[in-house]
Amino acid sequence: MKKKSKMDRMTKAFAIIIIVVILASIVGNLILSMTY
Repeated sequence: MKKKSKMDRMTKAFAIIIIVVILASIVGNLILSMTY
């Protein structure tokens, strides 16, 4: 059980990081399109 919960936590953290990166790239593209 302990290993499984640790894996779930790692998977959640990984998913959150991916979502943050995608959002950051979208925001970056919007800012670039606004400045030009």
